[in-house]
Amino acid sequence: MSIKAKLTCSLTGQTRQSSHKYIAKKAEQYGVSSEIFQQYYVSKQAYLDFKRQLQSNGVSATLTELNMTEDEAEATLKYNGKSQKTLADFTQNVQAVKQTETINETEETQLAGV
Repeated sequence: MSIKAKLTCSLTGQTRQSSHKYIAKKAEQYGVSSEIFQQYYVSKQAYLDFKRQLQSNGVSATLTELNMTEDEAEATLKYNGKSQKTLADFTQNVQAVKQTETINETEETQLAGV
């Protein structure tokens, strides 16, 4: 009797049924062992939420909230989703948003003083 494969989301803890063939294929696609792929597997919704958190809250705040290291976050991004984002993609984006907010605040201050 064969043992059914299960994938457990590393962010939510939810499990889903899978196949050993699927896990092996995904691991090969990313150039890692099946065990590594399973360790960093994240469900699609959790992955989208993770990226959204990185985008809106920033890298350090998100990693602190999730009790995750930068290496774990990089692996989560690398082995899930199609976009192959890295933490650097989110660091640059948050800085750009902060710069825009600062510029808007400066303009508002100058207009109020006029």
